[in-house]
Amino acid sequence: AEMGSEVLHFISERVQEDVKTQAALMSCTDLDQLAHVQAEFVQKAIDQYTAETGRLVELSNEMLQEAGLPKID
Repeated sequence: AEMGSEVLHFISERVQEDVKTQAALMSCTDLDQLAHVQAEFVQKAIDQYTAETGRLVELSNEMLQEAGLPKID
């Protein structure tokens, strides 16, 4: 249940970022602004996906530990 909740929370955050970025892209007045918004979007996505992977590994390790199985490195 905790894993599912975590994934749903992450998806919600990413959708919010997608909507925010879409609005920012639509308000760009030149290509430099557009490139900047896109670069920020990609960097934030990388950061969020990296952090989420870490959280999911932690949750998986907790579940494995409870089941008496070895951890994921």
